[in-house]
Amino acid sequence: MTVSFAWRRTRFTTDSYCTHAVTRRVSESISHYRAELICGLLLVVMGLNFLSVLPRKNLTLDETIHIPAGFYNLHGNLGINIEHPPLVKMLSALPLLFTHTQAPAVDPQREYSDYQVAQNFWRANDAHYEALTFWPRVPMIAIALLLGALIFFCARRLFGARAAVLAVALYALEPTVLAHGRVVQTDIPSALAYLLLSFALYSYLQTPNFRHALYVGLSAGLALSTKFSMVALAPLASLPLLGLFIFAPRLGQKRGLVAAQLATATVALIMVVNAGYFFHHSAQRYTLSLYDNGSSTVTHQPVRELATKAFTALQYIIPADFIHGMTRVLILNQGRSTAGLLGMYSKEGWWYYFPIAFALKTAIPFLLLSVLSTLWALWILFRKRDERVLVLLVPMFSYAALAMMASTNIGIRHLLPVYPFLFILGGAFLDHLLSYRKQRVLMAGILAVVLGWMGIEAIRAYPDYVTYMNEFASRAPHWYYLSDSNVEWGDDVKGLAAYLHERGEDTVSEAIWGFEILEKYGIRKADAPSNPAEAMTRYVAVGASFLNGSVNPSRNPNDYAAYRELKPEKIIGGSIYVYRIRQ
Repeated sequence: MTVSFAWRRTRFTTDSYCTHAVTRRVSESISHYRAELICGLLLVVMGLNFLSVLPRKNLTLDETIHIPAGFYNLHGNLGINIEHPPLVKMLSALPLLFTHTQAPAVDPQREYSDYQVAQNFWRANDAHYEALTFWPRVPMIAIALLLGALIFFCARRLFGARAAVLAVALYALEPTVLAHGRVVQTDIPSALAYLLLSFALYSYLQTPNFRHALYVGLSAGLALSTKFSMVALAPLASLPLLGLFIFAPRLGQKRGLVAAQLATATVALIMVVNAGYFFHHSAQRYTLSLYDNGSSTVTHQPVRELATKAFTALQYIIPADFIHGMTRVLILNQGRSTAGLLGMYSKEGWWYYFPIAFALKTAIPFLLLSVLSTLWALWILFRKRDERVLVLLVPMFSYAALAMMASTNIGIRHLLPVYPFLFILGGAFLDHLLSYRKQRVLMAGILAVVLGWMGIEAIRAYPDYVTYMNEFASRAPHWYYLSDSNVEWGDDVKGLAAYLHERGEDTVSEAIWGFEILEKYGIRKADAPSNPAEAMTRYVAVGASFLNGSVNPSRNPNDYAAYRELKPEKIIGGSIYVYRIRQ
């Protein structure tokens, strides 16, 4: 009996010790990976936010084109929607391979507009339209979460774990990111690729070797495979590499070795771009004359001939469809979109468009934090010679400058590649404030105000993040300040249909972005007249872009001016103004 009791006591003691050891190890692991766990939790909440919005919002206008294009691209037809590289579109269409999605045949001998292809695609898949609008957006959410993880990794490398967590918190609460992280577009993927490329260059310049050179080539190829306009940054990215090659002996490097590393990066870039087109090289070759709109500045004949030969030769190395799409974007599409800004209209754009759009479309606490953290970064660079911030400031200012020089002013989303650098700077600045031990309570209060205010803005804007504007845009309707995807992108048609059904209506006069979506939700439509009194339906729905007047360059911007003076019965999602014309 005594022996049995002693054995039980020994076993109890051993079990208690084991339990205590396991608990201690778990506690140590949690403490060691606390930053990673908090980051993961923030991104999980962000992902759930994205998923909860999907059933509430139909596809944006661009997505109705990109999803069908991605499905055709996956099946080898790379000539559809050539203005965007196929990579992002194909990623979005991957889930459709596991569904009963139908793709009407496209005759390669005929020319189809993107609209025609998309129209035929959606009509053929009308029976499971809702599923086709849900699953393609899930890969985009995954990319947005991956960008959050990359922000954490980059911020931790530069400034430590606490700054990294704060950077991810800012990222997870910013309305512009929450608006576009679920959308099948190139904006968030290009932001990810640009951040990756910037840090790959940073790593290579710090430690030039073949591994880092390979990372540069892979990330550069990824950037070009997400957005054609990234090629405009090539000269800026090449300058430090050229400098390294020229001054290699002074920097303790062998010039021949650096040349071999840069050749490795170039080969990696070419391979990635080719992989995005399944290494397909069509027999067709495009010539520069195809893009000559009469405004060419190259008039010297020998130079023109050399450029033509180089352009043709390049298509044997890079897929011709890539070259064609990139050239169309850089030459033909400049200035094609009429934009609105503060009641003005232009096809040439304004150099100050993006600063104003950023000031209006960004949550005020993050707006102020962005300005202060950028000034702080410049101060520690010039006063303390802290060169860590160069990897943030140089890419950020470079992209912002190019965006401001562009004439396409149709959305703050085109500035999204700048945002990750601002999140990292903001997290680092907040971390710096928390390091003041004597004012720790005050600094903690500032942190609470910044994150609390941003959290309130994220909740207030839910689920209408696309049309979000801060308190600076409260004196006039949002359509007065900005146009296009800033104020209407076609994703509130589902909400309009629900509103009309609740009132027993199945017909509406409309002037909205919608791509035949109203009919899919059981609403018949007629064109909205310029004069509200001429409407034949009880309700008229006018989109913010139409109220703005910049939606169609061929029309009078004041076609729907009469509706600006009317008070809408309801504003759906911040983008569709619903007027009751008849009782």
